[in-house]
Amino acid sequence: MSKNKALVLIVFSLGLIIISGLMLLGYGLYQRALDPSFKLFNFKNKPEIYDTQVLAKIQNKNKLIPKKIKISLSLNEWVRDVKTLQNRLVIHITTDLKKDRILILDADTGSIITSINLINEP
Repeated sequence: MSKNKALVLIVFSLGLIIISGLMLLGYGLYQRALDPSFKLFNFKNKPEIYDTQVLAKIQNKNKLIPKKIKISLSLNEWVRDVKTLQNRLVIHITTDLKKDRILILDADTGSIITSINLINEP
């Protein structure tokens, strides 16, 4: 008989937890409908500190990247392919005469690391 009482107590306590959770959910939905900025658990300091730290890191990284990167191409040249490799940007430039060149740029700063000219010789 004591097993039944323990089981009834467990079922009753779990039922109370479920009912209180549903009431809390209903209260949160009601308050959110009245005020869209309502938060049941409001942690003011942590998101603001986190957001300012992330924003500062992004701004510092963006200062390193030049706003405009110019790669001069002649009239008969065009970009055939662009690929990325780790933090490198590989640009394949070609012409009608199959005079190809490959530019390897640093993706963080935009500077040209090296230029490879491919020459077709018989």
